[in-house]
Amino acid sequence: MTFKRLVALSLFLFSTLGAYFVGTLENTSAAPAETPAPIELEAWKPEFSYPPLKEGQADTVTLSTDWFGRRATHWAAHLAHLKGKPDLRYLEVGVYEGRSFLWAFENILTHRSSTATAIDLFPVEDDDSEGYAGPKGKVSLEQRFLDNVAAAGLSDRVTTLKGYSNVVLRGLNEKFDFIYIDASHQAHDVLRDAVLSWDLLKPGGILIFDDYALDRHLPTELRPEMAIDAFVSSFRKEVKILHRGHMAILQRKQSPCHWKCSGFGEYIFHWMDGELYDPVNEAKVPISAGEKRLVQAILRSTEWGEAEASIPAPMQKHPDFEPMLARLTPARLPPLR
Repeated sequence: MTFKRLVALSLFLFSTLGAYFVGTLENTSAAPAETPAPIELEAWKPEFSYPPLKEGQADTVTLSTDWFGRRATHWAAHLAHLKGKPDLRYLEVGVYEGRSFLWAFENILTHRSSTATAIDLFPVEDDDSEGYAGPKGKVSLEQRFLDNVAAAGLSDRVTTLKGYSNVVLRGLNEKFDFIYIDASHQAHDVLRDAVLSWDLLKPGGILIFDDYALDRHLPTELRPEMAIDAFVSSFRKEVKILHRGHMAILQRKQSPCHWKCSGFGEYIFHWMDGELYDPVNEAKVPISAGEKRLVQAILRSTEWGEAEASIPAPMQKHPDFEPMLARLTPARLPPLR
């Protein structure tokens, strides 16, 4: 190819590609977003038996959304054992306007000695205050939350910490009876919040994740489900799953298994010495070599996101399964699946 033809071809390709990219940019540029219509705030008067509001406080709680309502039944069921107890400590990561936060005071933290900590970044992109008018006029999302807390007469029982949850959580040194995680829903953020919050949860405490099954059309890294399953799989020795649906509700249990061991129903299998133990009396439970291999196979088959082992149907047909049932207490074995 001559030099002149090479130059001509280069100019042709340059002009063609340039026109293509310019056209693409013009066709894909988004139209200006329409300004959403203002939303009327719901005025909600909580029925608290607290002292009268102080002078200057707003006399109503103002909430624009109800994403929490359908979750309240599960909260009430799994937190009922805490209701009315003194000196409870509650932590909520991602409070928004405070609907679930106030519900906790109204229904669980009913003793005057119980307190709560709120963590939120109150990010600008979530601050739709231009569309809202609270008791004092248009206010920011952060101020709306603070006003709601004040309107409920709870300011002296609430600590509000503004910032990124992964930073704020590292600075806490108290233990909580129950924790609710409803901040960023991206998997890496959820997993980080879960691990940091777990260290702050008392033994027997409750950890609640919102939106477990949210946005399943999105890639796994952009939604909570994978992170929650990863957390449960990693901490399964300490986790009891109380509920898993749109939310996930976990309880922190005391585990007798501390090093290279797995729970096998109510028994403990130690991988280092290949022995099965009864944690009640810390005694070794004799099993045959075949039964040991079966126990190991069952434990390795524990499904992703599950907190406890279960016995798959094919392994129930294993020749060592019936002898193992006869040797051990069936009611203390993992459930069948």
